[in-house]
Amino acid sequence: MPNIHLIYFVCLLVFGSLWEVRAQNTWVNVSRTIDPNSSSSGAFYLDRPSSETVEFPGQFIGDVDRGGSCNVSYLTFCPHNVTHIETSAHVLSPECSPPTVADLENSALIGKVFLIDLTHLDTSYNVKIEVEHVKPHLDTLHQQINFIAIKTKSSELPETFDFSGRGFMALNQEAAQYLHDFMSQGQHVSGLVLDLPSIDQESDEGKLLAHRAWFGLPSSGHLADDQEKRSLVELAYFNELAQGYYNIHISPPNFRTDAAAVGVHLQKID
Repeated sequence: MPNIHLIYFVCLLVFGSLWEVRAQNTWVNVSRTIDPNSSSSGAFYLDRPSSETVEFPGQFIGDVDRGGSCNVSYLTFCPHNVTHIETSAHVLSPECSPPTVADLENSALIGKVFLIDLTHLDTSYNVKIEVEHVKPHLDTLHQQINFIAIKTKSSELPETFDFSGRGFMALNQEAAQYLHDFMSQGQHVSGLVLDLPSIDQESDEGKLLAHRAWFGLPSSGHLADDQEKRSLVELAYFNELAQGYYNIHISPPNFRTDAAAVGVHLQKID
């Protein structure tokens, strides 16, 4: 007669290992939910996402509860108060043909990211993330990466938190420049992912110096030639993800614009 206890123990080991592998291979969505029928994240006093039923009087109504054949709505929102991706076109004139979201290459959307945990930092009004906060984490990297992500106390707040008027933390120009110049095994990183409303302060007199430093642009002016085509994601939501290496997949719509709402997924790497 087989040893039932031994079989049970072996099954636990096998299925436990399979579950652990499955958990490690799970892709986690770190984008904030856009819910036009409830509460979504907010920033910069922008209107929250909303929806409006499509209606052609006497012909069609996009609401099954009102007799329509299907639900059809106009969705209205600004990318800058949800998880969104930006290019240098955010601060450059169309006159110089800067890269738009539709122009981003795979290297700025897919790869390996190192998530830095800075949740220990104080988030008092207008606190800045400095080089000394990020450099020790990047000095010890042993794997090549092409993205850097930064987790702050923003990911410990409710996903629907409204950052408007809060003076939430941002990067100073020197930290943004350091991340721009950082080399991972001889290669520059091409994407930066933040859980903050902006890489710059909420009120900075329109200088956007951290944006400019990250994108490799002059500190002023709206005409420049951007050959780097870097990506910047703001207002991600890392929730309980720990510091470490992840695969990253950013999936923006093919919009020829400077910013767009975006989906971001991370997968833990041992």
